[in-house]
Amino acid sequence: MDEGFFKKQIAPRRALTRSPSLTAAVGEGWGEGLGEGDRGGEEENNFKNMLANLYTQYLNQTVTVKIDRPLGSLHPKYGFVYEVNYGFVPDTKAPDGEEIDVYVLGVTETLQDFTGRCIAVIHRTNDDDDKLIVVPEGNKVSDDDIRQLTNFQEKFFKSEIVRK
Repeated sequence: MDEGFFKKQIAPRRALTRSPSLTAAVGEGWGEGLGEGDRGGEEENNFKNMLANLYTQYLNQTVTVKIDRPLGSLHPKYGFVYEVNYGFVPDTKAPDGEEIDVYVLGVTETLQDFTGRCIAVIHRTNDDDDKLIVVPEGNKVSDDDIRQLTNFQEKFFKSEIVRK
């Protein structure tokens, strides 16, 4: 797969959805005065901080995940292989209009559902679609391991790992 094509198709900022759950998480008026692709300086930093709060509220919490791309499955559009179980938190809304995405680490079998502890957030600095990292209760995973295990998809983005 051509990395440039993926960056052009997936990485660009997405139009943000005014959803009730996003508004509840970040507050009324969260996007006022910010046109699509027209965020800069202090306004952009404030906006990014509000989005970060949407995800960091899950840190150190028990999270139930619905797996829609199990270990070994192919991405439906781009064809790369999911090297870990990947899914979403049901009944949530991320800025891309879909549910909040989750990488499940520390499990080597394919899953349909999973409940574990959120230990980190991959905060994408060039995209508005952060990812939760959820592991079996008691598992410890280093930042280096998170980077290595999620690199199959995260290599297309710039990011930082956030923990409490």
